[in-house]
Amino acid sequence: MKTNPAARWIVKIRFSMICLAIVVLAVLDLGLGESLTARVGQHIAIRTEVSQAPNLSISDFLIAGAR
Repeated sequence: MKTNPAARWIVKIRFSMICLAIVVLAVLDLGLGESLTARVGQHIAIRTEVSQAPNLSISDFLIAGAR
């Protein structure tokens, strides 16, 4: 059975409106984020020392599991 041409037109419009809504929400999110950053200011923590992750091997886990 063939789809009604008016129904196909409505589906195309609905898809276009969903895409438009997603774009509008993304633009609003970016705009509100930038305005909030401008008002509050962005603070970046400056590290003087770089901490490194400990160097562990599988034997360390086996030893810890045996205890």
